[in-house]
Amino acid sequence: MFTKLDGYWISFLFLKGIYFIHKDEYDWDFPILLSDMQLLEDEISSDPAQLQDWNNCLVEELVSEKDVFDAMFVFLEQYRQRGDRGEIRKLLDYLTQDSEAIAAEWQKHVEDFVVKYK
Repeated sequence: MFTKLDGYWISFLFLKGIYFIHKDEYDWDFPILLSDMQLLEDEISSDPAQLQDWNNCLVEELVSEKDVFDAMFVFLEQYRQRGDRGEIRKLLDYLTQDSEAIAAEWQKHVEDFVVKYK
């Protein structure tokens, strides 16, 4: 089980990894989202509204890995609806194309998080 903040951090690390693999395809909305999501030393997002939006995507304080993964999609969709130039839609499409590869990448980031931070 993970806290909401753990889930936020895992999602950030996962999305950051996706960005660095495909950064030549994203030059506006996706890097701005990552910059806004970045956690500062006091565990507050550089844009606190992003962390609040994340927390609104999860009902329980302790959540499963699947809950976190599902919440990431809700979070990204809500972000996209607030004003996306197409990059977040492109990211969402990418994340749903090859589910096995995405699941493996997700699992890698979850395991890395557990080893480093739990």
